[in-house]
Amino acid sequence: MMSLIRFYFRLLLRRLPIMLLVFLVISGIGLAMAVRLPPVFTADARLLVESAQIPDELAASTVQTSASEQLEVIQQRLMTRANLIDIANEYRVFDNLSEMNPDTVVERMRAQTNIRHTGGRDRATLMTISFQANDPRTAANVVNEFVTLVLDENVRFRTDRAEDTEDFFGQEVQRLETALNEQKERILVFQQENIDALPDSVEFRLNRQALLQERVAESGRAKTVLSEQRARLVNVYNATGQLGSADQSTLTPEQRQLRELQNELDSALTVYSETNPRVRLLRTRVEQLEEVVKGQLGGEEATTEGASILDIELSQIDTQI
Repeated sequence: MMSLIRFYFRLLLRRLPIMLLVFLVISGIGLAMAVRLPPVFTADARLLVESAQIPDELAASTVQTSASEQLEVIQQRLMTRANLIDIANEYRVFDNLSEMNPDTVVERMRAQTNIRHTGGRDRATLMTISFQANDPRTAANVVNEFVTLVLDENVRFRTDRAEDTEDFFGQEVQRLETALNEQKERILVFQQENIDALPDSVEFRLNRQALLQERVAESGRAKTVLSEQRARLVNVYNATGQLGSADQSTLTPEQRQLRELQNELDSALTVYSETNPRVRLLRTRVEQLEEVVKGQLGGEEATTEGASILDIELSQIDTQI
């Protein structure tokens, strides 16, 4: 083992001058090339792609494009032939630009431009644009122009997508309004055809029914009062030959006696029958006093006049009933 190490050490010492010579030659050539070659400056810019501020649950876009696909589209439009030639001419990227043909300009612009995309799941999507040039100001100007074109293209892309979405929503609104109007017409026809069976009118009809029942009860009570009033008029007329309840002070002795006998006869009839001697005696006396009272009231003419007034009063009551 020791002999092997000594062998390689001796070999290294033997080849060391050649190795030093090769190292010095290569270092000199690299140093000369580094001194003679022009300096190269690189400017880069980093763009962050943000998600939509309006969630899809609120207003879903009709054009579904991922962030990476959107960046690919923007990159292809950015690196078009016309854009590269315009940028090279505007900022004089190459010294001998007037002697170069357009194809060479496009190739060198694409070679000196580097565009990278980074992103992934649960990571922000980034776009890095860099450009190499012999002058730092030129490199910065070209990168800034690239960034401006990317932003303009992104705005145009979002605007077109928003306009497409707006047109789609406008058509959907018109379609839904037409469908809604048709449904309203169908509902109206259904309500008219089933107006007596729909639950929305039940409360109104129950209230109406309760009101009508109350009015029926009031009419029944009023009818009962009128019927009782009619019966009282008839009873008073039959008893006194006059309408209304006359004051006791205005009655003649015969009329007061007649009323007392009628009351006594009514009381007796509640206890005895018609064939009872007491009832027959009271009825005979009542009939006699009625003849006397009729004579005092003017005979047949007074009776006829009272009957006419009674008929008028009863007719009014019947009309009310």
